[in-house]
Amino acid sequence: MLQKILLMAMIAAPLGILSAQDTAKASVPVSTELPCHMKNPQDPRPRIGLVLGGGGARGAAHISVIRELERLHIPIDCIAGTSMGALIGGLYASGMTSAELEEMIKTLDWTALLNDSVPRQERSFRRKQDDQLSLAPTRPGIGRDGLRLPSGILSGESIIFFLTTKSGNSAGIADFNQLSIPFRAVAADINTGKAAVLGFGSLPMAMRASMSIPGAFKPISIDGQLLVDGGMVNQVPIDVVRAMGADIVIAVDVGTPLATIDSQSSILAIGNQVTGFLTVGNTITSVATLTDRDILIRPQLGDDVTTTSFEPEKIALALSIGTEAAIAASPRLTVLSAPTVQSRRIEPSADSKALITFIDLNNNSLYEDAIFKQTLEPLKGRPLDYEHIAKLFKEIYGQYPLDLLTFEVVNRDNKTGLLITAEPKQVGRLAAEFGLTFQSNQNSQSQFNLTVGVLSAPFNASGGELRALLTVGDEPALVGSWHQPLIAGGKYFARTGAGYRQTLYTFGSIFESPVAQYNRNEWFLAAGLGRAFSNWGEAGIFAEVAAGDFQKQIGSPDYPEFNYQKRNLGFGFLVDTVDSLYLPREGILLDLRYIEGNESWGSSDSFQQGNLDFIGAFPFKDSSVFGGVRYHVNNGSPGLQNWFEVGGVTRFAAYQLDSVNAESYGMGFIGYNYRIGQLMGRNTVVGGTLEYGRIWGQTDALQVEGYQTHGSAFLGFDSWLGLFLLGYARSTDGASNWFVTLGHNQF
Repeated sequence: MLQKILLMAMIAAPLGILSAQDTAKASVPVSTELPCHMKNPQDPRPRIGLVLGGGGARGAAHISVIRELERLHIPIDCIAGTSMGALIGGLYASGMTSAELEEMIKTLDWTALLNDSVPRQERSFRRKQDDQLSLAPTRPGIGRDGLRLPSGILSGESIIFFLTTKSGNSAGIADFNQLSIPFRAVAADINTGKAAVLGFGSLPMAMRASMSIPGAFKPISIDGQLLVDGGMVNQVPIDVVRAMGADIVIAVDVGTPLATIDSQSSILAIGNQVTGFLTVGNTITSVATLTDRDILIRPQLGDDVTTTSFEPEKIALALSIGTEAAIAASPRLTVLSAPTVQSRRIEPSADSKALITFIDLNNNSLYEDAIFKQTLEPLKGRPLDYEHIAKLFKEIYGQYPLDLLTFEVVNRDNKTGLLITAEPKQVGRLAAEFGLTFQSNQNSQSQFNLTVGVLSAPFNASGGELRALLTVGDEPALVGSWHQPLIAGGKYFARTGAGYRQTLYTFGSIFESPVAQYNRNEWFLAAGLGRAFSNWGEAGIFAEVAAGDFQKQIGSPDYPEFNYQKRNLGFGFLVDTVDSLYLPREGILLDLRYIEGNESWGSSDSFQQGNLDFIGAFPFKDSSVFGGVRYHVNNGSPGLQNWFEVGGVTRFAAYQLDSVNAESYGMGFIGYNYRIGQLMGRNTVVGGTLEYGRIWGQTDALQVEGYQTHGSAFLGFDSWLGLFLLGYARSTDGASNWFVTLGHNQF
């Protein structure tokens, strides 16, 4: 079973449902003839059934056994498999050869296969901008009984698409008896504890159901049954091929034997052992039914290859051990040889080569049909193209919260089409959000903020999203926002936002204790219209109305309190193609904005403001080089509320984060990162920057005018809560800064 270690960690998780579409099977006549006898029914020889058991990475040994059966010209009349055995058996039955299976398992990126997340560069621009909020990516649902957790870590979307692609020769075949070799996948009905034998419907979904490890993968619903990994009830399904009409059974058992447990064993080891009782127990019962005519092959994988050993060297070892086991069994296998049987050559089904003439949508999601139809329309009138489908699916996944998006090739009125099934997020429409930010420096000045929120996605069927965020800590805030697509697909959109926010302002020299400190309190209302350009950028216009004040917390009477009004208009153009907003290794970021305020509009000040931020990053091996420019300038009388906050890495690193308030500044910088490791796909780096620029106009700090050079060195982690940085910086004007930050996007 895949990721067995996750099974023990998550076995207590509540279960939910992913629905497999079986409308196609309802009209498919299923043969009543024993499947093992369907090919060449006049041939009098005994029928041979192949049984492939579950075992995760250990299942690679199945391929070596199949290769040996091919070499000995042993005909396989039917196949039954569980979990990894269902994956190997189903793909073999669909037309793949042993050589193709071996190449597949050697080159397969299991890390990517067991990851349903969409790479940042392939997300919609809307989803990319979520990173600005520094919120955790995990969003539990909110229901009547409180928070709702998903029933598994993975929906298995990547696996389903992989299985659909690899079994492409069987596209449109809904009766598994009609595959090149009749096939059955074995899963377990979580509500009855009985085996579910899957022989028709969607082959990829049947294989996926058979490997639905509870807690690791979400269960699959097929024909009214909620299905999980079949290994818990029928690890080596010998009885299934018997029922299919097999006279002789070749069974391959790659299951993990029970370990030796003592009083010093860990809780995880004990949990694994308890799970092992289920699989080992039913395997013993199944194997006991074998007769003298049958052959049992048990590759001696031992502890060398575990269920989760998907590393290339372990896969190669499993293949080698499988070969040894098959050769050891060859004296008994040879008697089953049928040299007159021709080599198996499978031609793709007619549906796998036909033009797609229609698209049917089984939309169980909370979004309107038009959203999917507009994106999927380009598939019509073209041959079945898995890469094209994958690209369009990623566009949908990258923009809309869904649990599963799958497709099947179907035939209707002698025309070939696609049946697309969309399933909503299991946790529901409402989701809880969490985040925190922290910063501290060598002067023991620190800030801490905790954010909680609620996201309604979708808020309506056209894809609108409503979000409310509450921040408590040193800079409290309460903000609500609404993003509303104006047409299907979200190319044009409207945004509104309103709320209250408090910002801490420190005034005085950057080399000494601050001479004054203010809380800036602001109530605001903002709205805008925009256009998205694919997933790489957007442009828009916006307006902002705000009322605020600066309340002094400490400082001399020379620093007065004051109120202000904002009535600002502006436009912007943004480009975002980076792989990470926090530690980019490749891509570009461009933020170009113009803002204007005018006293005649009711604003406290008349000013014009230009803003340019650009970063480009370029990777080579584990290193990356990045560089950019920042240019922020005010003309007129902008007022302190329209000044810029300066300080932090790539914003004059030797100054404390956002510690200097300046009317205008410009700078350029270059940097280098070296990746020292990854945690669940997130990079940890050591790096540094060299920055050159100047601050001009009015400023609240002393001795910062003129051109300056700043340098920094840091340890960085692209965390789930935003950027974590620990480092030191120094400048040519004598400023220095030891710093640690979390959740602040400084790049």
